[in-house]
Amino acid sequence: VTYPDGTPVAITDAASKRLEAAIWRVTQKSIDEGLTTDPTGFVKAVQRTVGSSGDDVNASPASHLGGIVVQLNEISERTVSSLDIVRMWREESGRFPGTEAVAFGASPRGPASLPIEIRLMATAENMDQMDAAIAACKAKLAEYPYVFDIATDTRQGKWEYRMKVRDDAKAMGISLADVASTVRASYYGEEVMRLQRGRYEVPLRVRYPREDRNTLVSFNGIRIRNGDSFERPLSEVADVEVARGYSEIRRVNQMRSIGVVADVDEDKGNAFNVVADLRANFVPQFEQDFPGIRLVWAGQQEQTTETVNSLTIGFVVVLGAMFLLLTIQFGSCSQAILILTIIPFGFIGAIIGHIVMGIELTLFSIFGIVALAGVVVNDSIVLVDFINRRVQDGLPVREAIMDGGRRRFRAVLLTSVTTVAGMMPILLERSREAQVVAPMATSLVFGLTLSTIIVLVLAPVLYLLTARFALEEEHDGAV
Repeated sequence: VTYPDGTPVAITDAASKRLEAAIWRVTQKSIDEGLTTDPTGFVKAVQRTVGSSGDDVNASPASHLGGIVVQLNEISERTVSSLDIVRMWREESGRFPGTEAVAFGASPRGPASLPIEIRLMATAENMDQMDAAIAACKAKLAEYPYVFDIATDTRQGKWEYRMKVRDDAKAMGISLADVASTVRASYYGEEVMRLQRGRYEVPLRVRYPREDRNTLVSFNGIRIRNGDSFERPLSEVADVEVARGYSEIRRVNQMRSIGVVADVDEDKGNAFNVVADLRANFVPQFEQDFPGIRLVWAGQQEQTTETVNSLTIGFVVVLGAMFLLLTIQFGSCSQAILILTIIPFGFIGAIIGHIVMGIELTLFSIFGIVALAGVVVNDSIVLVDFINRRVQDGLPVREAIMDGGRRRFRAVLLTSVTTVAGMMPILLERSREAQVVAPMATSLVFGLTLSTIIVLVLAPVLYLLTARFALEEEHDGAV
């Protein structure tokens, strides 16, 4: 839980106690409803911290930060996942008025960034639009029922006085540096000389009495002296604005940058669908309303885009290398194309597998699809190579294809079955750790299964068509 900077520690302490009480109520409900076999509940230990969020032990202490770290028992001792517990904890805790952010989450095992992260960038001249732009992004994200923990990655700082020297005061020779130094001296004091005490120098500082420096009652009455030593009240020479600055300023490419982040309940929605909808229905209107604000996708979206682009380039290079190697090996471009034709059917099988298993298409699914391209061609290579050998032995093409289908059926089938069998434990594992790589196993298992069925029919047919086409060209050339 994060409050604004300067929040008293008592308020943060009360909020952290509310969070701790909520998790104990959740674990008691789990015992009553039979969600855990442990009579003490699924919570093994609770650590409450005030002064930090609990997830960064190296962070500097701050009174506006509080956190709860909960250690759960083994997954085999409960029937609910950690994400379900987080969801129940969030509902039980309720709302915390006056907070900057309240975030619940389990320890990440995938990409460290949040599913949705929008980075708003602007120059100093357009920072007056930033608050409205942030509010618009938050309001849009709040429309999705499965998007939660919406916050910014920067916080408002403490209240401060911002002073701007008036034009008539500038004409009298009063600068902003004069105003700032006078205000500083009024509360901090002014060093007038240094006294020598042995080998040490002791600064002699002149200050107002403490009771005058601990209040802002006489702030507007601070007198500013101009070049001719004539004093005027601060309110006559400067416009003073009371506002809150940012606790930290981030810059990307020399532009001020503030991020809007959010988490997604993967059981109810998908971050990719949310981002796609935002790109189509929100970004165009946002760019019209805030022309000085630049919207950039960051976090998992940025990482996914970079990874997909890299995989695409690598995949094209690998396909070219495979085509070159197959052409050299078989001495025929047509047979190399024949073998690579099976790859799209593996992709189709991977998509069907995700639909059957009810798994969302993730980055790990793409990893599996890319790996699948190198696996599915094995069956075609085994079959085409045997047919070529039978043709070289003098058999007609049709008979060589029939003989290759009969003799290589077992080899093709066993090649795929052993690979699928090796991936099945990962596919059927229900633990949270295995769910990260389950999409990759789904791509490989279903893609290889479908491509094996297709290759036993498609490869011989394409081989026969290729052979006929070659014979027709040879016959036409002879004529």
